[in-house]
Amino acid sequence: IGTDHILFILALVLPSVLVFRRGEGWEPAAGFGSGLWRVIKIMTMFTVAHSITLTLGGLGIVELPVKPVEFLIALSIALAALHNLRPIFSNKEWLLAFGFGLFHGLGFAGLLTDLGLDRTNRFQSLLGFNVGIEIGQAVIILLVFPVLFVLRRTRIYMPLLTLASLGLAAVASAWAVERLFEKNLRVNRIVDPLVEWPRSFWVMLVAGVLAAAYWWREARQRQLRPLPAVDGGDDEPALVRSTP
Repeated sequence: IGTDHILFILALVLPSVLVFRRGEGWEPAAGFGSGLWRVIKIMTMFTVAHSITLTLGGLGIVELPVKPVEFLIALSIALAALHNLRPIFSNKEWLLAFGFGLFHGLGFAGLLTDLGLDRTNRFQSLLGFNVGIEIGQAVIILLVFPVLFVLRRTRIYMPLLTLASLGLAAVASAWAVERLFEKNLRVNRIVDPLVEWPRSFWVMLVAGVLAAAYWWREARQRQLRPLPAVDGGDDEPALVRSTP
């Protein structure tokens, strides 16, 4: 369950192995550490945001109708995916994670209610539910991030970023239509099997092997994209570039 939240995380993680340079567009991140740090910031801010509204919603302090919340969650996925193509908060995806994470927290609160957890122990239920969400997020990152990191310097990554972002935006837009107009477009019948466990593990394992093989082929042909020798930070261009 929670496929929409999974796709939101994927939309945010896709550009985490890249750096946006003014006038040049997306370029490969200099190293594993810099990309991982961006993912940590994104997930931390998402966690802080959804924990706030999950707690407020779970304790009954803030209650919003389910329909607009679910619509806004779908809209957040579409906007986050399209942001990958035309960045506004370049290299600051954590801002999107926090802002949209507030709506996702309300969605988690609704899910918590649907599961019928014991209302006499709300705090324990909220804590356990939140820990479960964080474990799920960590598993997604552990599966996806290494594959993206390996592919980031290959010629296929930018087309992959574009196609994946457009695909996520299309799915999220269909969800938005379903939730706003109460129409069943059967989007979940297509998406849910792709993220079910343990099928998703084997999919990412195969993807990792193929990514490593493709990187090796590109490296042998000296076609990997060059790395910036000095990373000037979130908004500054690299001072020196290494040769391919």
